[in-house]
Amino acid sequence: MKTFKDFAEADVQNVFLNLNEFADYHDIDGEKIKCVIDKNIISEIPENGLVGDFINMTTLYADSKDLEAPEEGQWMSIDDSRHIVKSVSIEGTMLVIVLRENRQ
Repeated sequence: MKTFKDFAEADVQNVFLNLNEFADYHDIDGEKIKCVIDKNIISEIPENGLVGDFINMTTLYADSKDLEAPEEGQWMSIDDSRHIVKSVSIEGTMLVIVLRENRQ
């Protein structure tokens, strides 16, 4: 009998990382990886209350079997754009990497 974890893992492959639904192939550190990339631009407001820098935050979702988890602080290249790894977590079989890029 299949468990909830079995169904959740199947959903990662069959829905979230499905190339016809959400995922695309991206060049991650020179390797073609099936993943989902979510980009957000945020504004950091310093303590003095003046307008701060705009920061591109990118979250990369990939199967933990397809991509080795990087270390926090490590540089990663995504489609020829350099990012620094802010956080890494594994949720079920999904590798979730939050990255920062300093440009708009």
